[in-house]
Amino acid sequence: YQFNCRTDIEKLARAAGFKGIAFVALNDLSSGNIAAAKDEGFVGITTYHEWGRTIDGRPGARNLFESVVADSPAAWQDKDKAAGSLTYYPLIDTGWDSRPWHGDKAMAIEGRTPERFEKLLQSARTFARDHQKPIIILGPVNEWGEGSYIEPCTEFGFEMLEAVRRV
Repeated sequence: YQFNCRTDIEKLARAAGFKGIAFVALNDLSSGNIAAAKDEGFVGITTYHEWGRTIDGRPGARNLFESVVADSPAAWQDKDKAAGSLTYYPLIDTGWDSRPWHGDKAMAIEGRTPERFEKLLQSARTFARDHQKPIIILGPVNEWGEGSYIEPCTEFGFEMLEAVRRV
């Protein structure tokens, strides 16, 4: 018996009483990737990070989390349009600072706070309601070496998770 991942997973889901599985791609939203995702049977698409339009991703660049908060709604709008017939699921980013792994040559987003994160969450909730998005993707929650985390920590305690609960 040859296992067909998609078909067999669909059968297992239906046998368990579910309607099926909606496969969502994680990729950039170039036209080639959108077409490939559709051809492969994906119904939705999202990204791994969403920093907005103004973050400088070059090595050594220093950016502000305030820019992520300000720019993400426009980036979600752009990606929603680019997704075409696929459903775009907006991503709330949790930060980026890979200096623990790569030193001062790494790009970093500084100034992340529970208050700014909560404002980003609120913007995402508004975007989802305005664009009939059934879910919002929460970016990396435990990428400690890359500064993308919201798990309880000495820096913020439980406040990042509490922001999610409040919103």
